[in-house]
Amino acid sequence: AIMFARTSRVGAALPRLARRGVRLASTGAAPAGAAAEPVPAGLKVAAVVLPAVAAYLLVTHEPHAPVESASESAKAKGPAASYDQLAIESTKDGELVFTWVEGDYKCKVAMSKTGSVGEVEKTFAPAPKPVAAPAPAPAPVAAPEPAKPTLVVAASAQQPEEGFAQVEGGWTYTFKKDGDLWVQFYPNKGKSSPPQKWSPPAAAVEEKTPAPETAAAPAPAAASPTSSTTTAESSPETLANTILNEVKTIEANLGINARAPAGLEGFPQLGGSSLLARALTQDVYGQLVNRVTSSGFTLDQLIQSGIDHPDSSIGVYAGDDESYTVFAPLLDNVIALGHNGYGPSETHPASSQPALGNEQAFAPFVKSVTLTASRNISGLRMLPAITRGQRRAAEAALVQALGTIEGGKYYSLTSLTDADRAALAKAGVTVSRGNKFAEAAGINRDWPDSRGVWVSKGGDVVAWVNAVDHLVVQVTQKAGTVNSAFSKLQGVLGAVSASLTSQGSGFLQSDHLGYITTCPAHLGTGIGAVVELELPKVSKRTDLAAWAADFNVKMSASGSSVKVVAPPVLGQSDAAQLQGLAAGVASLVAAEGAKSS
Repeated sequence: AIMFARTSRVGAALPRLARRGVRLASTGAAPAGAAAEPVPAGLKVAAVVLPAVAAYLLVTHEPHAPVESASESAKAKGPAASYDQLAIESTKDGELVFTWVEGDYKCKVAMSKTGSVGEVEKTFAPAPKPVAAPAPAPAPVAAPEPAKPTLVVAASAQQPEEGFAQVEGGWTYTFKKDGDLWVQFYPNKGKSSPPQKWSPPAAAVEEKTPAPETAAAPAPAAASPTSSTTTAESSPETLANTILNEVKTIEANLGINARAPAGLEGFPQLGGSSLLARALTQDVYGQLVNRVTSSGFTLDQLIQSGIDHPDSSIGVYAGDDESYTVFAPLLDNVIALGHNGYGPSETHPASSQPALGNEQAFAPFVKSVTLTASRNISGLRMLPAITRGQRRAAEAALVQALGTIEGGKYYSLTSLTDADRAALAKAGVTVSRGNKFAEAAGINRDWPDSRGVWVSKGGDVVAWVNAVDHLVVQVTQKAGTVNSAFSKLQGVLGAVSASLTSQGSGFLQSDHLGYITTCPAHLGTGIGAVVELELPKVSKRTDLAAWAADFNVKMSASGSSVKVVAPPVLGQSDAAQLQGLAAGVASLVAAEGAKSS
């Protein structure tokens, strides 16, 4: 509309815009030969409202004479014609009939339910010529003009349904904003009312007509050629700005943003309840959309997985350690939501040896203990942004480091033999491409190039290379203890770290974030710990979630088994993390024993 308004044919352009908008809202049809795409809900709303906006603007802002035929032009003499007395009526067949006055012409056009608009009918009906008025008599006391009915929707007894509804004297539009219902009234004539928030009242409030004031209304002032808001001398630039302001006001009242501010054209429509969806606002997006890390990683790459998959729990994958500073306005929010309010100025505690006490008391109940650690190599990009050459360099460095551990074997995924696959299956190792979240983040690029898995001689330690992070080490012990599993994990990570140091690198970490990982959920210790217990009685309890909160862990039951999970949490050391896990396990075992006695 603004583009058309900058020309001298605003009067001809806006009706065409209105027709196109109604057809789009009604049918959503794609051009011939093109694949049909769903019309966004916001665009449908705008497309329904804009025809009325266009008609309204024609009434109040049109400075140009309408297009006429030669014969009509000969009949209509005098100054440029104006639009007035717009009325909209609906028929029993569902059509909308628009009538208005253009100078000396009465006009009428019908719009069908499908959005098609008929030809405009014009009838020449000149206003009677003014007759000279006699000498003025004393002005009588004028009766006040009855006030127009005001629709009281904010206190209506029945909750309105979302969308458009026809009411006496016009239309209402009901929409949700910030969890509340808002209702706006669009009269058949005149400007719309401001939106009102609906709330259920103690008693129903009906439509009211304000009582007329008792004071006499003043005599109407004589019309002035310069009294209208927009005159025939208005410039196209002035008219364009007026239209823009009117449309912005209506969009704001409806809670829609059909015209995105500069920099927000690519703002994604996020669904679901991921941390990304909760943390990414238009303001944050506007700050970050043009930022790039030194490796070339962008905001769109950071959030792509969460956009593609609304069922994601996190929704972001960092491409390098710089991502956490360059995109801090977003990632600080994600971290705070996922790590118990951890702030941008806090320091993660150093690693220390946990004091787990005597685990033999609950050893008979333990089915398995699993510890998983994620690490990346300093000086290299992480997998969402890594180059093919850097990924191969990471594999070479880690193969060399893992080779210092006696008794293990590395299997390259690019050269697996049938015998290798059989050996991996026997060890319970599954080799597969990353999930859909990793795929959308770009982690799976070039699969299986420069990927592999290292398995210890006993099969209880498995290390994946370039799967999600550069290195993921997992220790699994059947009927073991947290202490023994942690000791074995420390031994593997220590050997790899020493080898990387000798090669001139090391593990990527910082005082603020601990060990830096591509997924913010693994920041901190980078260690996830799981203990599975056989507890037939406790597994039937329904209060496990509340129980787990006392130990900063998560608990879930399946059949007669209970899993206790201690995820990495920024601000919590590995010692505190594993001590909470052991304490939670001990409390469950004690409850199972107490019930059995």
